[in-house]
Amino acid sequence: MKRPDGDNLEKFLNDSLNGILWEDDARIVWTLRSKSYTSDKEGYTVVFATELGPSAMDYDCILEHCREHIEIT
Repeated sequence: MKRPDGDNLEKFLNDSLNGILWEDDARIVWTLRSKSYTSDKEGYTVVFATELGPSAMDYDCILEHCREHIEIT
């Protein structure tokens, strides 16, 4: 595929949001990422961050939480 690599973009984004959305990106425990291409000259980034709380959530609960809060088009 094309550069930049999605994991490099994710690292840059996580690091740049330290002190803004979270104290340190080392606290991130779960991520969902995708990268897509368009013919447009400009793109965009959508970030959805939420504190999951002290109780352990399983994978299905996390996905349902995302579905409730993110509109996927």
